[in-house]
Amino acid sequence: MGKIVELEETIREGIFELIDSPYIQLIFHINATFSRRRYGSAPPDLVKRELVQAWQEAKLVELGAIAAADVQLAIMAAGER
Repeated sequence: MGKIVELEETIREGIFELIDSPYIQLIFHINATFSRRRYGSAPPDLVKRELVQAWQEAKLVELGAIAAADVQLAIMAAGER
């Protein structure tokens, strides 16, 4: 789980450098807070499996949308987590 958090922080920093938007930063913060609250009390094995799968799927959509300059899809994908 630690490596996912590190990778997410690195990706987030890169995105924040590309987009100077307090709104986007707020969306990322809300998503991170939601994830911590949702998975904070679940059994560790279940959290790891479900969280990693959901994170991978959302990140692929999000980064693909950024690469394609599809702002609406990127925002939607970021909101899925």
